[in-house]
Amino acid sequence: MRLRYWLCISILIAISVRSSSQSLIEIRDLDGTLDDFEVKQLIDSTFEIFDDFDLSSIIATIINTEDDCYLLADGFNYVFQWNGESFSNMYKGRFHGYNFDSYKFSLNNVIYSFGGYGFWSSHTKLTFFDTENMEWDIIPPNNDSSPFQDWARSTVFFYDNTIFIHVPYVYELVSGRNIKKVEEYDFYKFDLDENVWLRMGTFELDERNGRSFESQNYLMFYKNGYAHIIDKEQLEYKSGVYIDPTLFPNIGLNKTKQPIIYRVFGDSLSLYYLENFKKYTINVASLYTSSANPSMSIYKTKKWPILELLILLGVILLSFWYWKRKKDKVKNTAFPYPLLLKFKGQIIDQKSLDKCLNIDSIISDNISRNRRSKILQNIADNYSGVISINRIRDEEDRRLFKYRID
Repeated sequence: MRLRYWLCISILIAISVRSSSQSLIEIRDLDGTLDDFEVKQLIDSTFEIFDDFDLSSIIATIINTEDDCYLLADGFNYVFQWNGESFSNMYKGRFHGYNFDSYKFSLNNVIYSFGGYGFWSSHTKLTFFDTENMEWDIIPPNNDSSPFQDWARSTVFFYDNTIFIHVPYVYELVSGRNIKKVEEYDFYKFDLDENVWLRMGTFELDERNGRSFESQNYLMFYKNGYAHIIDKEQLEYKSGVYIDPTLFPNIGLNKTKQPIIYRVFGDSLSLYYLENFKKYTINVASLYTSSANPSMSIYKTKKWPILELLILLGVILLSFWYWKRKKDKVKNTAFPYPLLLKFKGQIIDQKSLDKCLNIDSIISDNISRNRRSKILQNIADNYSGVISINRIRDEEDRRLFKYRID
């Protein structure tokens, strides 16, 4: 199913609650329907609602669905709805503070929030906003729980109903409340159609140095005139892609306190200066396709550990030795009942079988039955590669048996 989604508009204000007070505003308008006046109106209204609710120096996200436009404040559960002139709060709950640095997006007019941290803990839950109850609700995965429990993301992106995430490290509890940082480079995906987690492999791209910008089909990490760009459909990337600073100034990493505004529409990025609203625009798709740099997979599958490989090799060698020993034994031993070979592919009665087994002259039924059973077991144990004999019911007289020779 192709998306009717997305982060049509996303505004990120402030680099982090843990960083400086400089504001960063990123607007995603994937349909390209916003003009510069509407962009300016959304920016002004966002600052106003932050002042009204005392939400300064935080990250916020505005999502424009097919029906409505919402503002989400990072670290808070507020959902502000746009009425064309201003925002008003829809959230009726009381709980806040557990979803800092969460990843927010929309799909089929439903707002989602994935992961986050707060109150000295983190989580990897997927939640959605229920517009009937005006509350956030959890969507549990169908395969138990998330394979990682600590939220320490450095790469998250959304494509084709799937969340992709690189987990750079996790924390292990050592003793008591002491924790130990454990390096990880795992790459996972979460399928929203099936609600299941899948480990893709080991993440290959070092994306930690640079600011990220997500467009409809690409994810770019930009710093000092160069970028790593991920093709979200192919799950490949190119490194060291040059970007002319006259086309896209690198003011996003300066030390000024003025708000910095980025607008994403489709696969294009525009940078605005707030004072005069001058705009610079680049196209990420064009940068990626025109670059002569080689494309490489962003992940590789996990290699087999040496111990597992040795065990597997041992099992294979042992199976081959057993098969060859059994084959040689059959080959070097003459089949003692050659008359049976003439009936391969046929069904014979018990009288014919006893004749082939050389027990048809035995008068006692008990003795012949015991002898027949032992011979058939010997054939099954030692000559299975030569012939197989299966007992079946006689359809005309269910008290009797016949024998299929294969």
